[in-house]
Amino acid sequence: MTLKPSSLRVGFALLVGATLAIGMLSLRLLRHEETRLADEARRTLQGRAQLVADDLQLAVRDVQEEVLNRLAALPPGDLSRALAGWPEANPLVRNTFIWNQAARRLEQPSPTAPTTAEEKRFILRYSHLFAARLDTLLRAGEREDAALLAQASPRMQLNRVAQQVKALPSAQPVRRGWIPWFEGDQLFLLGWVEQHGRVAGVELETAALLSRLLQVFPREAGTDRAWALLDGAGNLLHQTGGLDIGKGRTPAVAASLSPSLPHWQVAFFGTGVPAAAAGGYRLITTLLVGALLLSILAGGTLLLLEAGRKAREARQKTSFVANVSHELKTPLTTLRMYAELLREGRVRAPEQRQHYLDVMVTECARLTRLVNNMLDFGRLEQQRRTYAVEPLDLAAWLPTFLEAQRLRIEEAGLRLAVKLPGAPLSVRIDRDALEQAVLNLLDNALKYAADGKQIEIVLTATTGSGAQLEVNDRGPGVPEELREKIFEKFYRLDQSLTARVPGSGLGLSIARRLLRDLGGDLVCLPREGGGACFRIHLKGAL
Repeated sequence: MTLKPSSLRVGFALLVGATLAIGMLSLRLLRHEETRLADEARRTLQGRAQLVADDLQLAVRDVQEEVLNRLAALPPGDLSRALAGWPEANPLVRNTFIWNQAARRLEQPSPTAPTTAEEKRFILRYSHLFAARLDTLLRAGEREDAALLAQASPRMQLNRVAQQVKALPSAQPVRRGWIPWFEGDQLFLLGWVEQHGRVAGVELETAALLSRLLQVFPREAGTDRAWALLDGAGNLLHQTGGLDIGKGRTPAVAASLSPSLPHWQVAFFGTGVPAAAAGGYRLITTLLVGALLLSILAGGTLLLLEAGRKAREARQKTSFVANVSHELKTPLTTLRMYAELLREGRVRAPEQRQHYLDVMVTECARLTRLVNNMLDFGRLEQQRRTYAVEPLDLAAWLPTFLEAQRLRIEEAGLRLAVKLPGAPLSVRIDRDALEQAVLNLLDNALKYAADGKQIEIVLTATTGSGAQLEVNDRGPGVPEELREKIFEKFYRLDQSLTARVPGSGLGLSIARRLLRDLGGDLVCLPREGGGACFRIHLKGAL
């Protein structure tokens, strides 16, 4: 029985019709997915903008607390003379004042005889404030600050609660606060402390405050995007990134800096959000076309697998960025705190100063290892890592390498045991790559196996042409189902920021990649008696 041409045409028409119907439905679903991904990317960017805004507000709060603490510590009997020299001695202070609550008048600077042009401008700028009875405005300012704080982000509210808890031991809390004041489009900040019937206050120098904020402002190297700090009138105060921000350009996302800097905001300009969504849409569309050419069933399966892979990779990258940001911020905060203490001369004891310096060196080494891992990961991903292969006697190299790490291992409470062959054992290898791989394994043992109190390094020759290097510990070990997953990029057993052990999930992935590029391998095995064994296979022994 043969098919008639009319039957072929009907079958082809049915096939084309069914394909077009499925294609139209798929395109509709893809447009919905594109919108969802774009919205998700925008929410992520909005969340980052809010984090930046919180960082800036916390920096402002730090400056304000620093100034108010020093202001509250001034002796009441010598208040006028102590405040007089502040503008010259402290770059954060522009002007100072004293308000007599009983007399309802400004004591300093004198309204009738200001001594400088700046004092005249200060009195003129705040004439309405002082004429309206400052004590009434202070109480109103406290209520307004509480109302604004209720609308702030949870992170800012948590910071304020932490400050209040820290201040609980004070038996007689001092009334103090900040008043935002606008002259035209320009924002001024007045800090005040009430004590013994008088209000002592300062006016912050906006330029000096801005320089503090720029230390935590995000960096942006792209030419098609930019982060910007805008004042209440939309004027550009600072920008990172190469995008030209013209007047009237609408930001992709923005976050307010209220209540610390009313009407100011941090904004992101650029095409980053739509570009990311469009790239994902084009990839899914290409997969759909190929799936339709093969079969509807195979195409649907591939689409689901691809969507799942993308979702997992997006979660891994998000977790990686969060963990790396957290790991970078922790040592940087420690370094800044200790450096400021040393700079201000607040550390008198030599042993304490040496301890602070030791901690700073340790944190710098930690930052260096993290940055080196990130740089090597980028070079490996882009296949730009080059190797200098040369003969290396492992039996002579290994003791020297481990001796340099012994202090760090002992400080972690671990005992190092080394087993070497009785004769030289040489291979052709890139020495730097091998050192980095072994160093990553040691770091892994220090993080997860410190409770085991032991690290054992075993070097042996293998049958044929090769060598074997084992890093053994007595830690909790690795479950069998995870012994391959731990070598995946970004993978960590605990992905949360509150994990007991910090990390970025790159060390083991980089170590295996380096060794495989050199013709070797890295595997994870259980250790007899408990713990883990990371075994390096090297071929090409001489």
